[in-house]
Amino acid sequence: LIFTCRTVKEGGRADMGDEEYAGFNRAVLDSGCADAIDIEVLSYREAAGLIRDIRARGCVSIGSCHLMNMPNRDDLEDMLKAIHRTGADITKLAAMAQSMDEALILMGAARRAKSPLIAIAMGEQGMISRILAEPAGSDAVFATVGKGSAPGQLSLGTMREILKTVHENIG
Repeated sequence: LIFTCRTVKEGGRADMGDEEYAGFNRAVLDSGCADAIDIEVLSYREAAGLIRDIRARGCVSIGSCHLMNMPNRDDLEDMLKAIHRTGADITKLAAMAQSMDEALILMGAARRAKSPLIAIAMGEQGMISRILAEPAGSDAVFATVGKGSAPGQLSLGTMREILKTVHENIG
C-alpha cells in the first residue's frame, strides 16, 4: 500500500502547511499501515528529514514532485537530481504534457536519471510515457482500477495488455 497526501501546491486537494503535512505523514508512518509513503520533496522544505524517518522505520520512501506544466530538459534533469539527493528510495516526477514533444522530453530525462525511478507525463498527450514507461527508464507505472482521476490514465486491464506486448516485443 502506497500512502500519498497530494497537496494543493502539487495539484492535489489537501490544503495544509508544512507542519500539518509532516504530522499527517508521520501519523501514517506510526500507524504501520503503509508499505511506502510518497513525500512531496520539492514543495516540503523538511522532506529529507521525513524521508530519513520513513526509511529508519523500514518503510519505503518515494520522493516526488508533481508539476502542472512541463519544464525544459535541463530543469527536469536538475529536479530529478534534487529529488534523488533527498535520499528517497524511489524518485518520482510527474509533469503535465501539453504536447507529444513535452512527453518525449520527460521520457528522455528519465532515461538519463538514476533508478529506481517513476516518471510520468500527465494528460492525454503524456499517455505515451505510460505506454513506454519501462523502455523510457521508469521502473513503475500507474494504472487505474475503475474510473481514472486524470486524463491519460489507463485502466489496469489495458496496462497489463500493453506491458505484455512491450515485454514480448521490446524486452
